[in-house]
Amino acid sequence: MRVGKQGPRWTGKVILVPDKLLEPLTWRKPRRCFVNSMSDLFHEALTNEQIAAVFGVMAAATAHTFQILTKRGKRMREWFQWVEATATASGTTPAKVCVEQACRSFGGETQDPIADRIMAAAVGQTLHHLGDVASWPLPNVWMGVSAENEDYAEERIPELLSIPAAVRFVSYEPALGPIIFWAFLKSAERDAFSGVVLPPMLSSKPGLDWIIIGGESGPGSRPFNVEWARSVVQECEEAKVACFVKQLGRRPETADGRPMLLVSRKGNDMEEWPEDLRVRQWPRQRQAEAAS
Repeated sequence: MRVGKQGPRWTGKVILVPDKLLEPLTWRKPRRCFVNSMSDLFHEALTNEQIAAVFGVMAAATAHTFQILTKRGKRMREWFQWVEATATASGTTPAKVCVEQACRSFGGETQDPIADRIMAAAVGQTLHHLGDVASWPLPNVWMGVSAENEDYAEERIPELLSIPAAVRFVSYEPALGPIIFWAFLKSAERDAFSGVVLPPMLSSKPGLDWIIIGGESGPGSRPFNVEWARSVVQECEEAKVACFVKQLGRRPETADGRPMLLVSRKGNDMEEWPEDLRVRQWPRQRQAEAAS
């Protein structure tokens, strides 16, 4: 990524930068971090080992919560299979594999003495107290896929539900068509709802914990029918799954296709929205953290 007068621009290259990788180890206060917000952690340009190094730092930075969003559901699933197979072959755990890869990525020492000490302590604790420090899946890492319409939802969400994760979420943005999420929602409430018959591939899988909804913003934005959001909000409410309406975008439309005239260019001023769409919930784990 290159930052110019017009903002961030994609350079066409994906690389691992060890100094940036270690930044979370120097943060003093707990943060919520959107990992690779301008790229994709599961991009084909990154090796399995490089992805593991990122997970290793997240395993060490236990005070922070990390959100990972990808469009590459298949690569994500294959990476989880690889790290688990690697751990089994070496008689260890996926978390330890990741921490060791993080150490290798910067030669065991960094240019930051604080990060050095934190990583050294994390490695020592991981080696001796795996269950306490770096359980698997990592409890501070949330995994998500983006789904712009029904086709992408059917392609990517089953991949997400096949991997181990503390929290699973979908970013339904930019929403470009209606999606029915019901079969993918959290299993306990979903399965208890009468009349729902799940496909065999989903009947034994966990469900989603969180759905984020947003219309498209910026030049050339495509329309966003607020009825798509309203339907998902209702599904989440019935299933007791957290829902977060982020924005209505630049071209929101009513149910009958009429443009909604909003002052906010991104449609992110909740005061301009229909009242039933003013929903911003966090998944249960995050709510528990905020209350503590």
